[in-house]
Amino acid sequence: MRISIQKLKPFLIFLLAITIVACNGSKAYTKKAARLAAAGIHKEAIEYYIQALNRDRSNVEAQIGLRKSGEEVMSKYQSKFFKEYNSSNYKSAVYTYIEIEDFKKKIDAYNADVIVPSHLTEDYQNAKKEYLEEEFEMANKLMSEEQFEAAEAVFVEIQKIEPN
Repeated sequence: MRISIQKLKPFLIFLLAITIVACNGSKAYTKKAARLAAAGIHKEAIEYYIQALNRDRSNVEAQIGLRKSGEEVMSKYQSKFFKEYNSSNYKSAVYTYIEIEDFKKKIDAYNADVIVPSHLTEDYQNAKKEYLEEEFEMANKLMSEEQFEAAEAVFVEIQKIEPN
């Protein structure tokens, strides 16, 4: 069985075009990300850096940009956390810390190594303790008032934050 070159030609052209697009895609995403980062739009820049690294893990400019933008976003998360923690808004502080953890996992998958200070983790543990105590008191109050569905929702919330 012989396949003629005429029949293979469109396939080869298509394959070549995809290869060219894939090679250029990483640099194009990096340029878009750098423009966004320069404008201070770091969360969106991170998404483009990640796209660039998904296409080419060895793209040094994307790696550097991801780390810098990651540090900027982490700094904003930390400021938000401390503002909420210092104003005793423990629920919001707890959920902000959960966002920080999710963000760190996302960035660390690309070796960006964004650091969460130990004092922030300690404050999170305190905020979590305060928040869960408030929620537990609320759940017990609802149980005593025989509002079982509402109490169950609070217990589910508690278990979501602290599975044990």
